[in-house]
Amino acid sequence: MTVITRFAPSPTGPLHLGGARTALFNYLYAKKNNGKFRLRIEDTDKSRNNEESIRIITKSLEWLGLQIDDDVIYQSNNKAEHLQIAESLVAKGLAYKCFHDKEYIEQFNNSKKKFHSEWREKQDKIPSNKDFCIRIKSPINNQHIIKDKIQGEVKVKANEIDDYIIIRSNGTPTFLLSSAVDDFNMKITDIIRGNDHLTNSFRQKIIFDFLSYKPNFAHISLIHNKDNQKMSKRDNSTSLIDYKIKGYIPEAIINYLARLGWSYGDQEIFTIDFLRKNFDLNNLGKSPAKYDEKKLNFLNNFYIKKMKNEDILSYLKDNNERLKNIDFFNQKD
Repeated sequence: MTVITRFAPSPTGPLHLGGARTALFNYLYAKKNNGKFRLRIEDTDKSRNNEESIRIITKSLEWLGLQIDDDVIYQSNNKAEHLQIAESLVAKGLAYKCFHDKEYIEQFNNSKKKFHSEWREKQDKIPSNKDFCIRIKSPINNQHIIKDKIQGEVKVKANEIDDYIIIRSNGTPTFLLSSAVDDFNMKITDIIRGNDHLTNSFRQKIIFDFLSYKPNFAHISLIHNKDNQKMSKRDNSTSLIDYKIKGYIPEAIINYLARLGWSYGDQEIFTIDFLRKNFDLNNLGKSPAKYDEKKLNFLNNFYIKKMKNEDILSYLKDNNERLKNIDFFNQKD
């Protein structure tokens, strides 16, 4: 079976370090195993998406040298398939139509109690002409197990998984449904993403089981800032645009990202060719990786020193020209 990985960003802004590292690890794992690295744009939330962000993301991957295989998948094009799977889940009794209004749901939100839908067992008495959402009918009595390539065997009691929404009351699919169905249709063999998605993987397992789809999982540690907090978009200079503007070169970024959670003995310097041949998920740690600007600056200095003077001048000239009026990442082809 051909190994197929994917990077699946939402086009709501520029590509940041955390997303770039996820893309890199997916790319390296695929290439190490002579597989494919694919890109899916999760653009179902039209209120937050924009074409500019899509260009920024694809240009950022191009700048890093992470070539994608096959055509880019746009999740919004697959809506009909998502809705069909949702209806099939309802027909099989694995999901149900929920007619509760906002006031009823807010009672649980305010009390911090687990949401309970009275419609879970009342599908024979559903009203007509009333808005509804579709919820997964989470099992109550068994246990879910995920054998993660990084986190090891993780267990969650079924009653800890809520009856989450897969189709909103406006008829649009949610991320939990759409991403699971798209991974299945794209034949993704290995889902490699941040460990903040581990709960989502357990929630999506019902959908995966329904589809008879058994991907491998690898949930990578998050990146923490200097205050040991989860790195966010609010942190300074986290987008690749920022780094390019400041004169960082892609080789340094790639080398730095690879060392955020991954190790290869005591080696610190890695070319992209070396990484493609030697990257292994088994060498990824469980603990959060810590952002270290000094180390990034050291690596950037190291790679710049290896460049010929004319190459440095050419790079800076090209960089300045592209950034003079509009960001390189923002330019249309």
